[in-house]
Amino acid sequence: MAAPASTQQQRTAEFWIRHLKLVPHPEGGYYAEVAHSAHKVKNEEGSSRCAYTTIYFLCTPESPSHLHRLCSDETWLHHAGDPLQVHVILKDAHDEDCITVPPRASLPEERDSADARPQYEVYHRVLIGACVERGEVLQYTVPAGAIFGCSVDDADGRAGYSLVSCIVSPGFDFRDFEVFTQAQLMELCPQHEAVIRQMSYKTIPGHELLLACRPIVSRRIDQDAKQERHESQPKGTP
Repeated sequence: MAAPASTQQQRTAEFWIRHLKLVPHPEGGYYAEVAHSAHKVKNEEGSSRCAYTTIYFLCTPESPSHLHRLCSDETWLHHAGDPLQVHVILKDAHDEDCITVPPRASLPEERDSADARPQYEVYHRVLIGACVERGEVLQYTVPAGAIFGCSVDDADGRAGYSLVSCIVSPGFDFRDFEVFTQAQLMELCPQHEAVIRQMSYKTIPGHELLLACRPIVSRRIDQDAKQERHESQPKGTP
C-alpha cells in the first residue's frame, strides 16, 4: 500500500539518505547500488561488463549530478520528491533521443564524413516526474556517449530533492565513467556555455570520493578477470 500523501510530503532528503544508506557520488548527488546482473556481456571495447546494473540516486539543489559521460545507455525512473531536470548534450543531430525524437538512420557517407564527427552540438532538457500533464515523463533514457547531468526542479519550493533509480546497460563501471571540468567542456562545446557553467565542476573534487568508490572498482575488476580467464580456458579444463 502506498504511503499517504502527507507522509510522502514529510519525507526529506536526509530520510532517504539514511533509509537507503546512500553515499556521495563523484559526479554529485548520493547513491547506493541495488542490483547487478550475474550475466556478463562484452561492451564495444570487448571488455566484460554486467548485463545491467541498478542504483538508487538522489539529487538536491546543493548537490546536482554534474555533467559526465558513460559508455552505456542509462535509464532514469522517478520515485519521489521534486521533478528531476536532465540536461543532455547529444553528440550530433543524429544521436537521437530515444523517447521524444523519431529515429533517423545516418547514411554511410554521413558517418564517414569529417563534418559528421561528434561535435556535441545538440542540447536537450527533459523533466522526469509524475505530473505528465505538465510535460514530465516517468522515465527517460540517456544514450551512450552523451554528456549529461541532472538538477532538482524545485521552483515551487516543494520537497527539495529528487529520488530516482538508474538502470545502466551494459552495466555501470567506474572505468567507463568520465566527469568534466568547465574548462574541458568549454573547449569541446563552447556553444553550450550556459548549461556548462550551471552544471559542471570548476575543478574535479578531491580524491576522497574516488577513493570511496575504489572497493567497488577493484571488486568488479577482480570478478571480470576471473570470468575472462574462465572463458578463455578450453572446454573440459578444470
